[in-house]
Amino acid sequence: MEENILLKIQKGDKQACRAIIEKYKNQVYSLAFRILNNKEDAEEVAQDSFLKAFKSLASFNGNAKFSTWLYRITYNSAISKTRKRQLQYHPIYEINEFNLPVEEFELTLKYIRLEDQRKFLEKALSKLPPDDKALINFYYIEEQSLEEIAQITGLTKGNIKVKIFRIRKILYNNLSSLLDKEMFELI
Repeated sequence: MEENILLKIQKGDKQACRAIIEKYKNQVYSLAFRILNNKEDAEEVAQDSFLKAFKSLASFNGNAKFSTWLYRITYNSAISKTRKRQLQYHPIYEINEFNLPVEEFELTLKYIRLEDQRKFLEKALSKLPPDDKALINFYYIEEQSLEEIAQITGLTKGNIKVKIFRIRKILYNNLSSLLDKEMFELI
């Protein structure tokens, strides 16, 4: 049945395109979102993935399921999107690396002594799973390159970048939670 739909798409049938989109839209979006962790980017990658798949449908040889082929297109598109973001990494002990609004950052720091800032960061780090802590340690503390980390972990460089980006967001949330708790106790 799916083969018939794919043949119709190759002949320009827009209804067939809609059927495929409807069938796979949630899975394609979910995959893109898991990689990008951003709703708008995931929607863009999902749309691009369907367009790429439809345009290159003639190259689909049927060795794998269509869904597998489509997910591979989505995965590659999402990874490319992460590379285009040109993530900038800063030292882990720079608390404002999470791009807080300047006023919020200054207000938070106003109430925390310098020596306590490191203590809170260490607490936030302690809440991470061991593999996430290892990545942070390799990248920020030991200052290893992405290539070195890839050799150690078996992860790809792109995957490591995405993981570090996500871990930084988790650290920010952990740190915010700790700081909010501390601020509440001060009041």
